[in-house]
Amino acid sequence: MPPEALRKIASPPAPAERATAAPRRRSRKHGAIIAAAKAVFFEDGYAGASMDRITARAGVSKATIYANFRSKEEVLRAVVDEVVAPISTQYESAISRIEDFHEWLLKLGQHMTRNALLPDVVALERLVVGEALRFPELGALYTRSAVAPALKLFQPRFEAAIAAGILRQTDSHVALLRFAEWCTGSMRREVVMNQRPCPDDAEIDAFVADAVEAFLHGYEARD
Repeated sequence: MPPEALRKIASPPAPAERATAAPRRRSRKHGAIIAAAKAVFFEDGYAGASMDRITARAGVSKATIYANFRSKEEVLRAVVDEVVAPISTQYESAISRIEDFHEWLLKLGQHMTRNALLPDVVALERLVVGEALRFPELGALYTRSAVAPALKLFQPRFEAAIAAGILRQTDSHVALLRFAEWCTGSMRREVVMNQRPCPDDAEIDAFVADAVEAFLHGYEARD
C-alpha cells in the first residue's frame, strides 16, 4: 500500500471534523431519548413510565439521559414539544399568509382539526386526561407547551378582524376558544375516547365548514 494511503488511514479526524461529530452524536442520542420516551409514555402512562425504562428503550446510558434531561417531567416537556412543534411550522408556511378572513378561518379550522386528530396528538391528550387526577400538573404543562402557544399564534388575526369590523366587538380570546371548540370539540373527544375511528379529510372538511358557518352566525358583525 502506498505511504500516502497508510497516512490517510492512520490520521485522526481533523479538529473541525471532531467538533462537528460530537454535536451530531449528541443530537442523535437526544432524538433517540425523545422517541423512546414518547413510546414509553404512550404505552405506560406518566405514572407507569420510568427513567430506567426510557433509558433502556433508547439504548443509552443513565449518564447520557441525565446529561440531556434532569427529570421525567423535563422529558415529557420535550415530547410535547416534539409532537406540537411541526404544527406551528405548518401553520406559518401554509395558512398565515391567507388574506381573506373567511378563507383563513376555514383553513384554520381544517388545520386545527386535522392536527388535533393526529395519532401522536390524540395519544398525548389521552395521556394528559388519564393522569389528570394523580398529576394535574401535566394538564398545566400541556396547556403551557401546546395550547397556549397555538392560541397566541392565532389570536392577533381575530383581534384584527374585530378591529376591521368583520367580527362584532367581543373578547378575541373567548371568540378563538369557542371557534376551536366548535371545529374540533365533539369529533376530537369521540376519537380520544376511542368511540369512533379517525374521520377522513372529506368528513373533517364538512364538519369544519358547518362549524365556521355557526361561528360566523354568532360572531360576524351586523349592520
